[in-house]
Amino acid sequence: MVAGNTWRRLQFNTFILISIRMEELKQNLKRKASGFAVMVSSLFGIMLVITGILNMILVHMVPGVAYLLISLIYFPFTNAFLNRHTGHSIPDILKILLAIILFFFTLGVSDLGDMLV
Repeated sequence: MVAGNTWRRLQFNTFILISIRMEELKQNLKRKASGFAVMVSSLFGIMLVITGILNMILVHMVPGVAYLLISLIYFPFTNAFLNRHTGHSIPDILKILLAIILFFFTLGVSDLGDMLV
């Protein structure tokens, strides 16, 4: 009879471990960004790098360096680095808001927008 109880406990513990592992997999799947989001984020990061280089060449060094530093938050390796070292990453909504602000600033206020248009 003792062997039967041990077997039941083993089955129960195995079931609990499997269900915990399944929950971890579901959470990891939710956290991973889709391929489209990574592609758009990388594309915007590349656009900011180009804007930073143009600012450094045509306008001034300071806004160019600022654009280059800001562009780092859009690349996927930065999110992976932050997530690994701090446990947090930059929210996508913050990236979108920053992209809108930078787009309007670049074309509306900065000297580079006057040179390009």
